[in-house]
Amino acid sequence: CKASVVRRCNPNPCEHGGSCSQSAAEFSCDCHATGYAGAVCHTSMHPLSCQAYKNVAAVSRAADILIDVDGSGPLAAFPVTCQFYSDGRVVTAVRPAVSGAAVDGHQEPGAFRQDVHYDASRAQLEALLNRSHACTQRLDYACRHSRLLNSPSDEGSFHPFAWWVSRTGQRMDYWAGATPGSRKCACGLLGACIDPTKWCNCDAEYPYLKPEDFQTDGGEITEKEFLPVKQLRFGDTGSHLDEKEGRYTLGPLMCEGDDLFSNAVTFRISDAVISLPTFDLGHSGDIYFEFKTTKENAVLLHSKGPQDYIKLSIIGGDQLQFQFQVGDTPLGVSVETSTRLADNQWHSVSIERNRKEARVVVDGALKNEIRTAKEPIRALQLTTALVLGASLDRKDGFVGCMRALLLNGRPQDLRAHARRGLYGVGEGCAGRCDSAPCLNNGTCLEGYDSYACDCRWTSFKGPICADEIGVNLRPNSMVKYDFLGSWRSTIAEKIRVGFTTTNPKGFLLGFYSNISGEYLTLMVSNSGHLRVVFDFGFERQEIIFQGKHFGLGQYHDVRLSRKNGGATLVLQVPLHKYLFFFKL
Repeated sequence: CKASVVRRCNPNPCEHGGSCSQSAAEFSCDCHATGYAGAVCHTSMHPLSCQAYKNVAAVSRAADILIDVDGSGPLAAFPVTCQFYSDGRVVTAVRPAVSGAAVDGHQEPGAFRQDVHYDASRAQLEALLNRSHACTQRLDYACRHSRLLNSPSDEGSFHPFAWWVSRTGQRMDYWAGATPGSRKCACGLLGACIDPTKWCNCDAEYPYLKPEDFQTDGGEITEKEFLPVKQLRFGDTGSHLDEKEGRYTLGPLMCEGDDLFSNAVTFRISDAVISLPTFDLGHSGDIYFEFKTTKENAVLLHSKGPQDYIKLSIIGGDQLQFQFQVGDTPLGVSVETSTRLADNQWHSVSIERNRKEARVVVDGALKNEIRTAKEPIRALQLTTALVLGASLDRKDGFVGCMRALLLNGRPQDLRAHARRGLYGVGEGCAGRCDSAPCLNNGTCLEGYDSYACDCRWTSFKGPICADEIGVNLRPNSMVKYDFLGSWRSTIAEKIRVGFTTTNPKGFLLGFYSNISGEYLTLMVSNSGHLRVVFDFGFERQEIIFQGKHFGLGQYHDVRLSRKNGGATLVLQVPLHKYLFFFKL
């Protein structure tokens, strides 16, 4: 009797080119050099975009990295340069293999041909373009007696010497910096060409040209549907023995933003949900998204079948728990974080279930996995909708924001569901605190389905810090606060005091440090004027505000602040604002 051999590697369970080997008990995948990780090489090791890289890494002004635009999908990672700007913009640059060359000795229209290649396939580039807010590519042509578009011309007689070809193979009828269909260069649109009878500088004729001069036509191509440039064609450069010549320069494809992270929704009510079509996890699948919340216990997603189910929950504000069942045995895997997940900051989560394990990755770094049952492994069978925001029975609901949802690497349009007017779900990420409901510098504590105002360090109380807190002080009484703890010195303060008096003299407010000896006092002088005296470690300074009498029984609201490293003192009273400058 011969024992049968179980062929665990046929068909190959390893994804993305991983190599399979097997023992008597199980198979294993070698994911080396694939760019993917996990038991079956399913999860990409590279960020989805430059924006995703910035979300989890400390960035400088630029970084050369690999991005995987579809995550666990079929597209491989490709190299880009990420550019990060101080205003928050993120730009992704994909460089052409050839960025420029001289053109000479090609007289016939389009006789010079340059195919443009990138370190990415058309499918990869289209995925990047489709997800970006805007994309551009710069193209310039410097010429000496070498015509470009052979302008002017009408549509029927357009016979250019040069053109560029879009990514779909379309021969374009305008030059970079102009508009599609114009048959012009940028100077032609603006009416600023060196030869006013032409639509391109390179099309100029004598007497506008000098024999030794080069002219330039160029600009940014901004139409995403045509980018990137696939091919360049040039002509009218004569022979190597005459003065006709040109040189082209092609810049990188520059794409700004990532619409994946703009595709966000807000769950404003705890029983609000988004129901997506049944998600087929099968033998191998993954879910990726980002969330922001202040709720410490909530179900993020839930789906089930006759026996099987999946559920992802926040537990205790610092733990993500993925529970699932295939057959009779429920399993779970959790990731506990050292910082709170319910901190109203964006956190990413990736969950994967395959033939060998279930895995959870939080914020791109914290991860945990659990081995699934021994073979035979059957597919996970789910039959209900994939519900986001609560359990299937709308309990243990989530309030907060979600964005960037990918199912097996395919983006899901969450905004489209919010636009249908779903109960309790809004487009974009906006909490109750975004409307600034707390007055008088009160701090708004976000709850998404509610808010609370923290009125500490203000002179107001009440639900929105609108109720004034005041005391009636006699000449021999005062209110004193001792600031305990590790209070550090400051170089900028904001002080506000409201008062009314008919006795124009007395001490209103003062600060003093018995460690440094620094102080500030605000008082009403005998003449009814405001007097500020302070020493912040440089020398004693005194300011008297004589523009108003403060002892006539009216209510006064006085604000003091320091800025510019302590060099400027700002004194504000109703209808007046004064700045005092000091030499430090």
